[in-house]
Amino acid sequence: MKRTLQSLTILSTLLAGTLAATAANAADDSSIFTGGSVKFKPDSPFITLGNKQIKVPTAPYSQNGTLMVPVRELAEGLHVASSWNSSNQSLKLTKGNQSILIKGNLITAGNKTSKLPLAIKNIKGKVFVPLRAITQAFGAKLSWDPKSKWATAKSSDAIGQSVAVQYSFANDAEGWAGGFADLPVKHEDTDFRLINKWTKLPTIGNQTSNGILLSGMNRSDDLFIYTAKKLTGKDGLKPNTTYRVKLSFQLATDEANDSMGVGGAPGASVYVKAGVLNFEPKANEVNESEGVPFYRMNLDKGNQSTDGKDMHLVGDAAKPAGSKEGFQFKEMQSDSVVKTGANGEAYLIIGTDSGYEGLSTLYISNVKAVFTPQS
Repeated sequence: MKRTLQSLTILSTLLAGTLAATAANAADDSSIFTGGSVKFKPDSPFITLGNKQIKVPTAPYSQNGTLMVPVRELAEGLHVASSWNSSNQSLKLTKGNQSILIKGNLITAGNKTSKLPLAIKNIKGKVFVPLRAITQAFGAKLSWDPKSKWATAKSSDAIGQSVAVQYSFANDAEGWAGGFADLPVKHEDTDFRLINKWTKLPTIGNQTSNGILLSGMNRSDDLFIYTAKKLTGKDGLKPNTTYRVKLSFQLATDEANDSMGVGGAPGASVYVKAGVLNFEPKANEVNESEGVPFYRMNLDKGNQSTDGKDMHLVGDAAKPAGSKEGFQFKEMQSDSVVKTGANGEAYLIIGTDSGYEGLSTLYISNVKAVFTPQS
C-alpha cells in the first residue's frame, strides 16, 4: 500500500511538471504571423483576423475605458513577432527594426520608457495588452464602431493592400438585408410565402451554424430573392478606387440534381447569382405594359441562367451529392470588378433567380470577400 501511494505521488509530480512545462512553453511561444487586420469586441470570444474568424477561450475585456486584448491575435493582425518571457513576466514585440519591451505597466521603446493605462495580464496562459497603446506604438490604424462595438486594428503595411471581409453570421445578420423582385406589387403573402432573414441553419453533418434564409414560392414564373451588404471606408475600402473582388460563400440546399418540377427542376432551375456594386441594390415598383405594377431590381442581373452586367451566374441550387438525404453545403464563387463610391462604398449582393414554379428554401452562410486594388 505504501509503495502504491509513493508511485501515485511520483506520477502526480511528473504530471504536474509536464503540465507546468506545457503552460510555460505555450506562454513563451515566439512566432511571426501574417494577417493585415484584426477586429475585437469587448466580452466577445470571437475575433476576426483578416478574412477568418476565430474563437478564443478568454474574451477581450474593457477596464476603466481601456480595451484589453490577447496579444497573440493582435500581433498576427499587425504583422508583429511576439515573445513572452514567463520567468520575468515580460513581453517583447518586434516588427522589422522596431522593438518594444513591456513589463507590468511599463513600455520601453529604444531609450524611452512610459506607462501604459493598464498593466499587461496573463490570464490562463494568454497574455492581454492595451489595444490602443500597442496599436499606436507600431503606427497601425485603429478604428471604433460605436454601434457594433467592434474595434479594428489595421497594420500600417496592410494599408493600400487587399481588404478582406468575412461574415459567419454567428450572432446576427451582420448588416446583411435584402428583398424580393420579379413579382406583383399586389400579391398575397400566403401565396408567395416570402422569407428573407437571419436564422439558424439545419444541421449539416455534425455542423451547426447560422446564415441568411432565402425562401419563397415562385408564383410569377421568375421570382428573385436577394440579400446584400454595404461596405464603406470604415471597412478599409478607399474612395473612388477600382477593386477586383473575389466573393465566396456557402449555399445550404436540400434539392436533388435529378428532381423534376413545374417550369423546371427545383435544384437545377433555381439559379444562384452574385455581384459587387457601387450603388444600393433595390427592388422598385415598375408599371408593366399591361398596367400591372411589379417589383423590379434597379440593376442588371440577367434573367435566370444568363449573366447580367451587375450580377453573374455562380451555380444552381442542386446539392453536390444528390442521392444523399438532408441539406448540404455547396461552395460558390464569383469574380467581379467595382469602382467604389465617394465614401468608399460598395455593396455585396447574392441572390436566387428561380425558374422553378414552386417553393425554394435556401441558406447563405460563411460569406467572404477579398478586395484587391487595381493599378
